[in-house]
Parts: sequence; C-alpha cells; structure tokens
Amino acid sequence: MKQWALPAAVLYLLCLLAAVPGMGAGRPADETPPDSSGAPDTSAQDGPETPAPVKDAFRVLDTKTGTVYTFSGRDFVLFTAAAELYPTFGAEAIKAQALATYSYYSVLRRQNRADPPPELAGADFANVPSTFPGSYSLEGLRQRWGDRYEEYLQKFETAVDAVYGQQILYNGSTAHTVYHAISPGRTEAAETLWGYPYPYLTAVDSPGDALAGGYLSQMTFSAAELKKALEAAGNGTVLTGPADRWLEGQPERSPSGTVLRIRIGGTDWTGMQVRKALRLRSACFEVTRDGEQFTFAVKGYGHGVGLSQCGAAYMAAQGADCAAILQHYYPGTAIGPVPELKQAQAAARPSAPVGEKTKPSAWYLRLPLTALFRPAP
Repeated sequence: MKQWALPAAVLYLLCLLAAVPGMGAGRPADETPPDSSGAPDTSAQDGPETPAPVKDAFRVLDTKTGTVYTFSGRDFVLFTAAAELYPTFGAEAIKAQALATYSYYSVLRRQNRADPPPELAGADFANVPSTFPGSYSLEGLRQRWGDRYEEYLQKFETAVDAVYGQQILYNGSTAHTVYHAISPGRTEAAETLWGYPYPYLTAVDSPGDALAGGYLSQMTFSAAELKKALEAAGNGTVLTGPADRWLEGQPERSPSGTVLRIRIGGTDWTGMQVRKALRLRSACFEVTRDGEQFTFAVKGYGHGVGLSQCGAAYMAAQGADCAAILQHYYPGTAIGPVPELKQAQAAARPSAPVGEKTKPSAWYLRLPLTALFRPAP
C-alpha cells in the first residue's frame, strides 16, 4: 500500500474541518452516543440473492411521534449522507458514504420486510440520525447550510447521483456495510465485537483518524458518580469499600485497542458495556484514578467496525477514489449494480418526504446513524 503523506497545509485544513463536536451535541442530553451503524444481523447468509421486485423506497419510523416517512431510495441516501458528513469532506468520501449507507440500509430493509417487527408499524427501520426528520428535507438542509446551501446541495447531489443504483457486494450479495465516525487508529473486526466473522469486516489500519478533531476525548467521574452509573447499568455490580479497590488488574484488549474485558467491583465488564453505562465515545479507553476521581481517556468515536468516516475523508484528501476507500475498509468487496435500479434516473431535486401517521409506539429501535458532524458555518 502506498505511503500516505499529507502536505502540511492540507493536514491543517483537514484537522480543522474534520472536528467532531463535543459529546451530546446534536442529540438529546439523556441519549447515549450511538454507533454510526449497528451490528449486522447474522441470520442473513452471504451468497447470491434474488432481488425482490419492489419499488426502491425507504420507510422510516419517527418513534417520538409514531409517524412513518417514505423516501425514494435516492433521496434517502442523499439526506442521510448530508446528515452524516461535513459538507467540506471530499467528493470521493461522500460517494463512499453514500454506497455504505445504501448497502447497509438495503440489507436492514430486506430483513425487516421479510419478517416485519410489529413495533415498526410498517416502517423498514426507525430513527435514522438525531436530526431526523428535520434535516430530511430541502428546507431542513437550507437551514443547516445557510448561505452555502446551493453549493453544498450540488456537491452532495453530484456525489450521490454518481453512485446511486450501485451497491457494495460480497460474493454477489449486498454487504453489511457498518460504519462509524472515528477509529482509534485501526478499525475493529466484527468478530471481536459481535462474535460473527464477516470476512470483509476485519481490522485495518486507519491512520488519518488520529488527525481528526474529536479523536481524543476525556470524561472524569467522582467515585459517587461512577458508582451510580455502573450500578444503574443492571449487570449486578455493587461497588463497596474503598474506591481504590474497584478496578482490578489491567483490561484485556484487542489488537485495535478495544477493551474486551475489564474487572470492576468483582464483575467482568466488556468495553462496550462500560461505554454504554458511562456514555463514552468508544470502547477504546484508558482509566486512571486520582484519589476519588476516575478519568477515562478515550480514542475514537463509535464501535470502530467497517468504514471510518474521518478515515475515508483522510484517504480522499490524499487522492484515493471511492473504490479504493471501500476496498480498504471492506476488503474483498466490489461495487456492483442494483439490478432493479439499473435503468433508474435520479431526479434533479429530491422530493419532500411523505408522512404516514401510525399509532405511536414506546418501543425504541436504536439504529446507528447520528449527526456526528456539525454543519460548517
């Protein structure tokens, strides 16, 4: 693989533009930072599949209101890519995200239509990013992008239209293209986190992530705060006695740095469990204690599997095209046409979503996407 060397000026610009906002920005204050995409459903087998002759539309449930919004496939990809990325990211990174988005949600759509969960009220999935549904319209994008709306819209439309009608394939089947915001410097293998060995979701180097704003984060807890958060997680841990005895030994880590096992208060925790309980940005963390204060120093943002959005932006800035980016993060995959969309023509402008009222549901399906990048001014 060729050496990635970034001129100083471009390096500075990328670091400036790729900053991830502080934890909690763009989402409800009580919401744990979700991953960019969730674990794939292992009930689906890799191999050739027969495409269903259905209209290319995505139905998304807003669990806050019970409303189901219907989008054309092209519009859904456009709005989702715009919600996921800075508009200053390179065109090839946007193309890569568009393909990953379409492939991932196509798999999820197919699975949920084959065995519809009643809680989805006829939708394909729920709650895409935290900006949904407001940012999933032209007016929503206009409010986000302000005076640069036309420029950024044209940029995203051009990138999405260049790849719409294609998907990421592995052995002839649509790949489960999970993704995340920032890796700790090396992505994680799906088998390590989820126990299923997807051959194209392996650990790969992602050096550009270390240059992104938000690569490092830190959270400090008092002993009382840590006790409250961990005991509320519901895995049976009860922290008693001196705080200096709560952490036992050194964490077990994967080669990518993810905490696989850490013993706290006599109980084994996974790094992902600690991340959820403490609202950390990732499960790649170091913990230190100073008296009654516990500090968690965290690298990356998200589960770390599959495509890194900031890593893709780095590769694009280096001159890598969409195919090279996807081949790096999903080794062994290929880009191929969606048979039923081969002749589809993208609209000049996306249409407004159609809202279908359904009975509100208290059920919450935590899905991956979140507005990880605040829009540029």
